[in-house]
Amino acid sequence: MKEECVVKFLWVIQYSNGKHYNWVALAQAIEKLDSRYIIKRKEELSTIDINEADFPIVIGGDDFLLEAKKNIKLINGIFESTCFFRVDTYMSIWKDDYLNFHTAVVTRKKLDTIISEKQEFFVRPLLDIKCFDGQVMDKIKVDEILYICRSCSKYGKKCLCVSPVQEIEKEWRSVIVNNEVVSICRYLKNGKRDVSETDVPEKLVESCTKACSGIKAPVAWVMDVAKVKNRYYVLECNIFNASNFYDCNRENIVKSLENVIRKENKNCL
Repeated sequence: MKEECVVKFLWVIQYSNGKHYNWVALAQAIEKLDSRYIIKRKEELSTIDINEADFPIVIGGDDFLLEAKKNIKLINGIFESTCFFRVDTYMSIWKDDYLNFHTAVVTRKKLDTIISEKQEFFVRPLLDIKCFDGQVMDKIKVDEILYICRSCSKYGKKCLCVSPVQEIEKEWRSVIVNNEVVSICRYLKNGKRDVSETDVPEKLVESCTKACSGIKAPVAWVMDVAKVKNRYYVLECNIFNASNFYDCNRENIVKSLENVIRKENKNCL
C-alpha cells in the first residue's frame, strides 16, 4: 500500500530589511501558524534548492517573481495566468458588474485621437504586465507615461484600455482562495489611502462572493472592488504573489491557501 505523503510548505519571501510591512506581517502570520518561510534576495533565487517534499509559495515584487520563474522548483508557487489577468477577460466574466465594462481596447495611435489636453480618461494596459499603473490621464500624461512603455512598443498593437473617469467612493481588496473570499479590507476612501479592516459591509461581501463563484481562475488571487453611486463593481484583479494585503487577515490567508493546496496534493500525484 502506497504511503500517503504530507505536503510541507515553504513560503519564499523577498528580503526587504524589515521595511516592507506586507511581507513582514505575512512572515509573522506564517510563523504563528507553525508553517515555514525563508527570506531571500532576488539574486539568490536562481540557485535556491527546495526539497521535493516542499511546496513553495513565492511572495515579492514583480522583479522578484520574474527571477523566481527561472528556477523550475519555484514555478508551482507562483499563481499567475496570462488568460485571466487581462481586461477583456474581466469584461467577458463580469460584464456590467465590471466597473470599466465599456472600456475601449485601442492602439497607441488610436488613443492619440481620443484623448486631449483638456479631457481626461482612465488608461491602463490590457494585460497585467505592470509596465505602468492604470491612472487618469490627459494628453500630456499619456505622452509622458507611454513614451517608453513596452506595452506600446508596437504602435499598431491593441494593448491599451481607455474608459471614462469614474468617481469612486471607496475601494476594497479581497483575497480569493479556491474561488472563495477569505479576507477583505478597505484600502482607499475618496481617492486617498485609508485602510480599514472593519469597514466591510455585508452587501460588499455578497458582491465579492458572487463575483468569484464558479469562474476559472488561479488557486489564489486578489480582487479589488469599488463602490460607485451606491453599487459595488469589480475594479481589477491581481496576482496573489505580488499583492499588498493591507490589513486583510493574513493568518486566514495562509491557512486557507495551505489547506487547499494540501487537499489537491494529498496523494502527491
